[in-house]
Amino acid sequence: MDIFIEQLVKRSSKGIYLLMKIGIVIGALALSGVLLLYSPYILGSFATFGFMLGFGVLYLGYMLLTSLNVEFEYIITNGEVDIDKIVAQRKRTRLENFKCKEVEAIGLYKKAEHANRQYGKVIKACIDENDEKNTWYVNYRSPKNGNTLLIFTPSNEVLKTIKPTLPRLLQKDVQLWD
Repeated sequence: MDIFIEQLVKRSSKGIYLLMKIGIVIGALALSGVLLLYSPYILGSFATFGFMLGFGVLYLGYMLLTSLNVEFEYIITNGEVDIDKIVAQRKRTRLENFKCKEVEAIGLYKKAEHANRQYGKVIKACIDENDEKNTWYVNYRSPKNGNTLLIFTPSNEVLKTIKPTLPRLLQKDVQLWD
């Protein structure tokens, strides 16, 4: 019987992302306002070009603002994990694919424990990496990237699905909650 489960998590909009959103809104409104208000005085008969440029800046600001809305999808199929990044519900990118039997370590993620370790690639596909109660890590060897660290926020169902497909020594590291 095939096992299939998926989970969608949205990246937190706190901290630096909130400041970036505020900066984009203020910058786009200010620049487009200047272009729309002063283009007739500066460009004269070419004011239409200034108006188009002003509306183009607003559209670019909208695209930048919505591109900060990021979701991650975890798909587990028969012991194989796919991690996708979805930007503004417009663009989907496959971040990583690995088999659970290749996992070398798994557990709750504590930033301090991984600060001094060397990884070929670190994939942050989590809601908030500072949330030590709900954020997990998986360490495995990727043929393309070498020693890889995946930081993610799985649900209890995702952990229940992953646990039996892990190497036997690691299954004890996955403590489920009810």
